Order: sequence, then C-alpha cells, then structure tokens
Amino acid sequence: RASLVSEAPPAPADFGGDPEADGAGATPAVLLAFLRARLAGDVGASAACCTSDLVLDSPNERFTGLAEMRAQVFVRAALPPTKILRPLRVVADRAITAEGPNGQTRVTPYVREFEVKRPGILHVTLRQELHLRQAVDADGKPTSEKPKICRIVMEVLK
Repeated sequence: RASLVSEAPPAPADFGGDPEADGAGATPAVLLAFLRARLAGDVGASAACCTSDLVLDSPNERFTGLAEMRAQVFVRAALPPTKILRPLRVVADRAITAEGPNGQTRVTPYVREFEVKRPGILHVTLRQELHLRQAVDADGKPTSEKPKICRIVMEVLK
C-alpha cells in the first residue's frame, strides 16, 4: 500500500502555533496530536483526541459519533497539506460556553486553510475548523479535564 504521509511528522509550525508557546498563541497539544494522527492514519490516536459525540460536517457528508468516525473516516489517512495558506489559529470571538453532556463547557473553534493534492485533481483548497470542548467550572475557568475535539467542519474553498 502506498503511503500518502511523509516520513517525518509535520512540525508544530506547519499547523500554526506551538504547544510550548505562552499565552493565546499556543496551539493546544490535543489539536497537534490529532493532526499528526490523521496524517499517519492512526485510528486509535485520532479517536483519543475526540469526544464520543463528535460530528464531522463536510460538503458531501455528515458523520455523527466517534464509532462512525472510527469506521468511516479515521481508517483513511488524511492527505498531507501541500501548502499551508492560513496556519491553525484560535477564533476566540466564536467561543461559546454552554451546558455540555457532563456539565458546563466552553467550545472554541480553531481554523486553518490549506491545499492538498487529490488523485486525479490538481489541488484543492480546504478550510478546516476543529472545535475544542473544554470543561469549565462555575467561574468559567477550565477544569483539569483534558479538552477534546467535538466538531470538525471541512469546507472546499476552490
């Protein structure tokens, strides 16, 4: 089987941000782990970064639940970006706090735009949103529970 993944995993800068950076510019480690796992086609590592009620919305399909994602999406490695147009960045003004399945949560979207080369097609430009769910306390501060991806939105830009 031919691999679509380069031998070396992409550096954090390839996705945008750095998990070691201080402040708002830091990319959560779970997002970097997810992107690396998807490129490697690692079903277990991809699923470990996501909530059980994960939803994927794409132009042609919608997948609901982690079991469906494992069986239908995570089994195929993601195509590696050929060009990063907009690195992965937080969209803090779109974050929402709401009641989640296990209490109060904050969902924060992270967005990137990139090109991939698909078989039979020259290049496709994609916009990807990864929505990160984090449990918060009554004061809105994150709890010690690790954040996970609860929604993925894929959009073809051109």
